[in-house]
Amino acid sequence: MSLAVIYCPVLEREIKALVEELPEVTHLEPMEWGLHIQPDLLLKTITERILDLQDHFKAIMLGYGRCQAMDRLPNNFKIPIFHPEADDCIGVLLGQD
Repeated sequence: MSLAVIYCPVLEREIKALVEELPEVTHLEPMEWGLHIQPDLLLKTITERILDLQDHFKAIMLGYGRCQAMDRLPNNFKIPIFHPEADDCIGVLLGQD
């Protein structure tokens, strides 16, 4: 199974450490820094990247919190899209509890 990870650069070190031993992850893609400042642009950019990648991978993991945008992510992609249930990238790092 081939997996892709699209993520916020804030999480780069942690994501690379997590997937280093996972041969299934064959694509790592950091996005532009600061997209969370413009939630509509973040949503548009992530949606476009998923559409571009969905025919090449079995699933995509997003390294983003909700960032005022991910709750509006379409749910009609061809493959499963997974993302953490955190408000922002700091919440992804620290956890919600």
